[in-house]
Amino acid sequence: MTTPVETASPQTSPGDALVSMLEHHFRHLPLVDASGRLRGVLSLRNLLHGQMEELRRKLDSLEQYFASEGPGVPKTRD
Repeated sequence: MTTPVETASPQTSPGDALVSMLEHHFRHLPLVDASGRLRGVLSLRNLLHGQMEELRRKLDSLEQYFASEGPGVPKTRD
């Protein structure tokens, strides 16, 4: 284990936690409250899974946007 111990707080965003973990080559990051008490452990796998889901939602949204007829796009007749 490294010293000093790197931790995340409830205010740490998932993106910031992921960047820290990747930079330091950590697979797990302790989550502590303001008094330094352990509240959980963030895992690289869970953070990456969350990022993949967010990207999947964005991709679906973009695909729907480009597939639909928006303002200024002439409607096609069947």
